[in-house]
Amino acid sequence: MEVVGRGDETWRAVSLVFTETAVLYGMDAEYCQNHLFRLDKRSGVRERLGAVDGPVYYSTTLGGDALFGVTAEGCPSQAINAASLWRVGGSGECMKLVSIRKDWLPKQFMPGTLHFVLGPGFLGDETYVYWHGLSGRDGHVLKVFRDSSTPSTLGARR
Repeated sequence: MEVVGRGDETWRAVSLVFTETAVLYGMDAEYCQNHLFRLDKRSGVRERLGAVDGPVYYSTTLGGDALFGVTAEGCPSQAINAASLWRVGGSGECMKLVSIRKDWLPKQFMPGTLHFVLGPGFLGDETYVYWHGLSGRDGHVLKVFRDSSTPSTLGARR
């Protein structure tokens, strides 16, 4: 085994997205700003792609993009207790697609999460996101898809 990183919360990750050339991940930090990272497989160089609004629990792929789910955990690093869905495009650009606040129940009844129901890459240009513990969206499913008229654009509908 080989250690690829250690020492602080920037290396703390729950799920990883593997591409041909890199490993993408979002931090699961409790006390510092969370970010999305790209770790080059050949060189081992790690690049910070952008800040996100909380800890990342789940990730998947959608075509050539990676999707990351921020959890509404209510940790000290989270200014607003909300779950959000983030996209990382092929060139590393980060974009928040949607954000929903945690429901009124305390996190002991579950943090506010979003789950990629079919796992990584099973549907090619679409995937489904299941919301749990979120205000007005608990138990809802969101379809995320690549817009055929503009392939670089993602769309979503309930």
